[in-house]
Amino acid sequence: MILRLGCATVQYLMSQRVKGQLKGLKPSELKRLEKLFNRRVDREELVPPELGREIFSIGDDLGRRVGVLVSREGRVEEVVVG
Repeated sequence: MILRLGCATVQYLMSQRVKGQLKGLKPSELKRLEKLFNRRVDREELVPPELGREIFSIGDDLGRRVGVLVSREGRVEEVVVG
């Protein structure tokens, strides 16, 4: 069976991957980073405190920098590990 996806769907699925320096990360650490995609940000807030704490906590545990790109609609579009 062949599943055909529209360009927007393919782009959305491709953007749901963590990018950056992933070498050496455990599967549980990757899963924790991927959970950031489930976050939503209110349009009125720059960085919600709970999201900031989660990003800091993950980065501190990994010993790496973690960044997210949030769309104007409040969706986490990119998660990057440095």
